[in-house]
Amino acid sequence: MPIIDISLSPGRSPERLGTLARMVAEAASTALEIPQEKVRILMREVPDTHWSTGGVTTAQEKAEQAAPAEPTHSGAAQAEPGHDTAG
Repeated sequence: MPIIDISLSPGRSPERLGTLARMVAEAASTALEIPQEKVRILMREVPDTHWSTGGVTTAQEKAEQAAPAEPTHSGAAQAEPGHDTAG
């Protein structure tokens, strides 16, 4: 009996998860030539704080994307108010 472990981010409806389970069970049953009733599927919803790519959690990535972009400077030095840059 195969055990298929699926990890995914949270937020999908029970109906969507049911569809996934049915489709995975059908695919495994067909590929392995076994009854669908023998296919076991674990679906784990992993919180964004516990999922990381390249050392950055999904929560951090989403927070960075939601934050307003910081203005960039063109590289030219900008004078502080009250200071003359001409020398």
